[in-house]
Amino acid sequence: KAAYDETYVANSIRNPASQIHKGFANQMAPYDETKINARELQAITTYIKSLTESAKAEAEAFSAEEIEKRNAEKNAGGAAPP
Repeated sequence: KAAYDETYVANSIRNPASQIHKGFANQMAPYDETKINARELQAITTYIKSLTESAKAEAEAFSAEEIEKRNAEKNAGGAAPP
């Protein structure tokens, strides 16, 4: 399970070449303060974090709904889909 790391995301935007994983090419230009100011960078990292939080909430809601559906089918004698 990956955790959201705001510092990693911000650094990846400011200096993407510093965190290239082996086997991957650097294909992103750096965005220094002249291109994205501190406030804009904060907005970007906050937005990305909100995506991870909403995705987690959606996944948890879906999982709970699926569990309830399968339990209902099991209790009704029907086979739950794989």
